Amino acid sequence: MVIPLRPRRWLRVGAGVVTIALTAPLAHAADATARFALEPLQTSPAGDRFFLAPDAGVSGDRTFYAKLFGAYAYKPLLERITEDGGRDVVSSELYLDVGASYAILRRLLFSADLPVVPYEGGGRSQSAGVGDLRLGARVALLHAAHADLGIEARVWLPTGSPDALTGDGALRGSMHAATSGRVSLFAYNASVGYLARKRRDLLGESQIGPSLPFAAAFGVVLLERLQIGPEVSGWTVIGGGATLFAGRTTPVLGLLGARYRVADWVIGAGAGPGLSRAPGVAPHVVLSIAWEPSSVAKPHDAEAGEAGAADATVAPTTAPPPSASAKAPEPVQIPEPVPAPISVAPSAPPEAPPAPAPSAPAPPPPPSAPEPIAERPLDPEAARLTARQLFEEGVHAYDAGSYVEAAAIFAKAYAIKAHPAVLRNLAQAELMSGQLEAACKHFKRWRVEARGTAKDVRQVAQGMKDACR
Repeated sequence: MVIPLRPRRWLRVGAGVVTIALTAPLAHAADATARFALEPLQTSPAGDRFFLAPDAGVSGDRTFYAKLFGAYAYKPLLERITEDGGRDVVSSELYLDVGASYAILRRLLFSADLPVVPYEGGGRSQSAGVGDLRLGARVALLHAAHADLGIEARVWLPTGSPDALTGDGALRGSMHAATSGRVSLFAYNASVGYLARKRRDLLGESQIGPSLPFAAAFGVVLLERLQIGPEVSGWTVIGGGATLFAGRTTPVLGLLGARYRVADWVIGAGAGPGLSRAPGVAPHVVLSIAWEPSSVAKPHDAEAGEAGAADATVAPTTAPPPSASAKAPEPVQIPEPVPAPISVAPSAPPEAPPAPAPSAPAPPPPPSAPEPIAERPLDPEAARLTARQLFEEGVHAYDAGSYVEAAAIFAKAYAIKAHPAVLRNLAQAELMSGQLEAACKHFKRWRVEARGTAKDVRQVAQGMKDACR
């Protein structure tokens, strides 16, 4: 099921910002001593699944992400002719990227990344300083069963130093279209776009300027904690006599990376070669650490039986599925008081009492989420996929405010694949729809059958406090 995103006012505002960047003057400078930002890697925003290939979707609502990314390139990245006729070689570089992002309504992501170059080795061997500050805005457009579609605008502010090769000295802007998703254990990202950049000729046939950036990544997700896979990222200069995808005008970098989650932290490492002869391309190793709240799952990680939900109220858990013998506690029944006996003087046998008048029918109970005995597919893989589809439908219904519908869908998913994440979402949806008795029962069952983080336990305790009155 594909859910289209209706136009938003902030989408038009974002398009206006990108238009300003894309219409900036692109002067041509034929100068062998040209100064520009020598950026070996363009990283994805904080909170994304891969190092280089950006996500298309957005995870979380009012959720903050942060990252520190480091890369070391250890072979010549650039060779220039200096003003006095000498040769200036950048033989190695330590590159850092400090980034943060903020997600809203699982539809919009604002991001900021500041490159820092503590060291450049070679002819000058100096500390280069900060680079051009990158600001970004992403809009998640479509969400389907195994794929998201989104667009992202980026603007680079000229905060770096062209002399130190950390800045262009001019405004840059880009627009990207991206798709990302997950099928079972396999995740993927891919993007392509247009970069508006001031044109400069370098040595030989090398040049920078307006470009078509691209990125792709593929990963295997193991135990919902470890992800391993290759990535490729680069761009190719267009116009100005440049040949499309020529080696000297198309910087391309490869990376084989791994990321491992520990609570709310994600630690990453990788290494890869340079795949072309353009400036800035060299073998490199990378390390990263990121703050990504574990209560917020990536799009398509909200899979029944494997992962949890997509935000703080529909939250994931890594606990194993409960055993069939586990039994939820029953609500405590309070006995009614027994009246004291009353002494009555003996008398003639009483006449037969009149037949009691028929009582009015009891009012119907409040609506509650059904717990149907769903038809479980015989094939385990088919059952898993069916539960996953129902789970995602329940998440979307919850996000839309249809809490009764969401509770019914989660109940069906739980009947097919009993997993604590589904049970917790069912209880939360019942609580939001006013089905307090059912919500109380399912929150109590979660506490018996699941093992969650301290944050999960606190959230469920609060749910029980609200439901079990």
